[in-house]
Amino acid sequence: MNCSEIDVKGYFLNEIAPADKVLAEHHIRECAVCGEELDRLRITQAALFGARDEEMPRRIVFATEQPRGTSWWAGLWNNGPRLGFASAAMLSVAILGHGLLARTPAGSGAIDEKVNAAVAKAVVEIRAEHREEVEALHSNIEWLTKRINVYRVTAANYEVRQ
Repeated sequence: MNCSEIDVKGYFLNEIAPADKVLAEHHIRECAVCGEELDRLRITQAALFGARDEEMPRRIVFATEQPRGTSWWAGLWNNGPRLGFASAAMLSVAILGHGLLARTPAGSGAIDEKVNAAVAKAVVEIRAEHREEVEALHSNIEWLTKRINVYRVTAANYEVRQ
């Protein structure tokens, strides 16, 4: 028989059929690996039965409860979820307060006017620099338009002749 076909734990716990039990006993006597596993199971059982019995505690304190006699402040600092909630609440209040109470600095309107004036001046300068180029492009477009019209007229006359 093959080791994978034998349920050593089922044999040890008497959970297999009697016919399979005979086959398992025969295999365990001949197979060293399965015999060692059975010995380990017996040692574990002996260790568990050899441990002394202890009485269960009468009162179980849950992690969310605070022991009697401690202040709410100590209970807050010793409880992670409560401390996290309190921190998030304080941060939210601080952000809301800053948003409501923050004012623009005095003189920021003057800064905006200076920036707008500088941008307008730069736009005028750039347009002046490129004015000649734009006029040259415009004249080239007019010339090309005239040439296209000439070709259209020539093509129309050619079609009429044929």
